[in-house]
Amino acid sequence: VLGKKAGIYLTIYQLKDSGKANGELAVLIFLGIACGLFGFLILKLRWYVLLLLFAAVLPVVLVKTELLPDTRLCLGFYAGTLLELNYMTKNKGGNLGNAVDVSAFFAGAFGLLLVSVFGGVFLQSLVPKNEYQDSQLVANAKEEALSRLSRLRYKGQGANSLPDGKLKQTGAWSASSDTALEITMEHPASLYLRGFVGSVYDGSSWTEISTEEAYEEKDLYYWLHQEGFYGETQLLNARNLIQDDSLSSEKGIISINNKTASSKYLYTPYELSGLPDGYTGENAQADSTLYARGMFGERTYRISSLGNLVSDFTTLGAKVYQTLTAGNNAGDGGADAVSSYRSQESYYNTFVYQEDTALPA
Repeated sequence: VLGKKAGIYLTIYQLKDSGKANGELAVLIFLGIACGLFGFLILKLRWYVLLLLFAAVLPVVLVKTELLPDTRLCLGFYAGTLLELNYMTKNKGGNLGNAVDVSAFFAGAFGLLLVSVFGGVFLQSLVPKNEYQDSQLVANAKEEALSRLSRLRYKGQGANSLPDGKLKQTGAWSASSDTALEITMEHPASLYLRGFVGSVYDGSSWTEISTEEAYEEKDLYYWLHQEGFYGETQLLNARNLIQDDSLSSEKGIISINNKTASSKYLYTPYELSGLPDGYTGENAQADSTLYARGMFGERTYRISSLGNLVSDFTTLGAKVYQTLTAGNNAGDGGADAVSSYRSQESYYNTFVYQEDTALPA
């Protein structure tokens, strides 16, 4: 569910066929004990903030997965949370040791029950008759909330950035004289840098590939990456396949200091000679965008890149085609390199043409 809905890839560990049910039960029992101990510590030490964070877990999961768990479990979860908060607030001595504490606790519990009931009835009157998830008002509110959160996390210095594929918002955009990126290059040259990469066009905006479709292809990308084939290093792979001294082949280090631009992405050239440390592996962007790590992204980083190949892409493409056609004239790698590149690129090619070349009517 996390992989398909939220793009969070976790390793799935398979239990042995024999005693599988007992193994799952044991895991759940230990998780239950851990949650119980955590709740008990919150109660005894009166960690109000942790209790509120604990209560926020469910809404976060709902937003990430877009799934609603069993209603009875939700009610039980929040009933317990509210009662614990009531206990911590009303009971000052650490135990319900006197009549005043007991009466205060039950009065608070009864008050919480009334507020919950009337609050639920009131909210029910606001929610449309159709399903909650289908409400356009709710969808718009969710999108606006996520947009504001993103601006808070990644654009702390208030820089004006491009609208991440939302073409209808470009009218309000104006260029700024502030420095966005400070770039230091080992071999200074003209390079294009990309941050956000849109894969699907819906008629008004570019969006990333859906997490569901990316998750369906995670095995494909696993094997491509095992062979060292990444979408971000396509030009490097093509350049290594041929012998042409007129095309850039010298690698250099590029240091980027993000001054005022969005820190949500790494700004990288098309000629990357390798992914930075910590950015390899499978992800929901399907080899298109490098999301910056960390709660607030990254402001400084170093990457390795060739010189400009984009300006010579027609020559590069023609040379690659000739090399693949010849089959045995592939530079230092020889026929094995040609065969490997042809196989890897054909799988990647099929996925890209399936996902990234369709336009709505």
